[in-house]
Amino acid sequence: MYHYLMTCPSQTQAMKASRVLAGAGIWNAVVKPPSDLLINSCTHGVKIRSKDLQAGLRLLHRAGWNPITIYTAFSNGDYAPYQQGGEQP
Repeated sequence: MYHYLMTCPSQTQAMKASRVLAGAGIWNAVVKPPSDLLINSCTHGVKIRSKDLQAGLRLLHRAGWNPITIYTAFSNGDYAPYQQGGEQP
């Protein structure tokens, strides 16, 4: 099982993205990414289930928001840059 972590430049932007996703019934959590994934000290992320990634990205795009980077978040705590079609650990 894995999730995706979409990074945002600030906690405020992550909270806005979270509200858009939650409003559509997509489970998510605002989290502080591991230090090696930080763009700056304000970077926050929105974690969503793997099955919700495409629907979530469509919703966020319609709302005028695009994540900085998307990472695959594996259950063992590892992260890898998202590559469409290559999500398996």
